[in-house]
Amino acid sequence: MQTHASDTAGPVYENLVREHYGGACRYAYHLTRNAADAEDLTQEASLRAHVALARYDPRRSFRRWLERILHNLFTDRLRAARSLPLMPLDGYHASAQGRCSRLDVRVTWGQMSLGASTDAA
Repeated sequence: MQTHASDTAGPVYENLVREHYGGACRYAYHLTRNAADAEDLTQEASLRAHVALARYDPRRSFRRWLERILHNLFTDRLRAARSLPLMPLDGYHASAQGRCSRLDVRVTWGQMSLGASTDAA
């Protein structure tokens, strides 16, 4: 009888994550440049990897698979953040059309936390 990854998901997943979590977190930090966002991204990617473990091909690198999940998750978050309306921050002035200048957007984007909620008080 053939054993599938989902049959041994607990121990297999725990060992794979234990082995690759540090590297995944470093890769997430490389993407986000923020320790808290990197940790959040790594945890969510680990959860997604666990859910999708049955689709993992053990002949391929788990590290690369987890990094691809991280990268896709990061890209999804960037797209979601870009769809939010831009508002000038204190110290930045809106242009005549009521929008931030390109420079303001870059500065603001660099200061934004990818995991921050827009409706937090």
